[in-house]
Amino acid sequence: MTKHKQGLTLIEMLAGLALTGLLVAALFQSLGVIVGSERRLAQVAPPETATPWREAVRRQVTSDLDQAIWAVFENGELQMEGWSGRDVETGSRHHEAVAVTYMIERETGFLIREQKTLGDARQRIPQRELVAAGAADIALDRRGEVQIDFLDDQVTPMTFNLAAPLGRRGAR
Repeated sequence: MTKHKQGLTLIEMLAGLALTGLLVAALFQSLGVIVGSERRLAQVAPPETATPWREAVRRQVTSDLDQAIWAVFENGELQMEGWSGRDVETGSRHHEAVAVTYMIERETGFLIREQKTLGDARQRIPQRELVAAGAADIALDRRGEVQIDFLDDQVTPMTFNLAAPLGRRGAR
């Protein structure tokens, strides 16, 4: 009479479980290292490099300045006119002639972008959009740079050069 082997022996089962346990332990160890390094990076990295909002603000203000015919800082506001029109709801550019003003609402700490289409009787009401939260102050320094300070003292201020020629304004 021949017997056909149809299952695993107890020793084979224990060996398989031990091997699976080692693989799972190695997986958890590598995940723990990844999580630990991300935590250390978040603690060491300054807030402006740990979040993408800063680059979005820089890109928006610089784009408006690059397309401006003129820009001036008056009464705590960065004001400009140019071809930087955009749809506030979708963010898409339509490059119409607009007056753009950046201001800080003191009670909320919001950096606001206000846009008014020029020469269009249909849209005399300014469109407002939130650019960044946690803004403390906007000021002009002696070098002709507009500086935006933030409530969190760990976030370095952002500066935009108004003294540079049109189309070559830089931001830091």
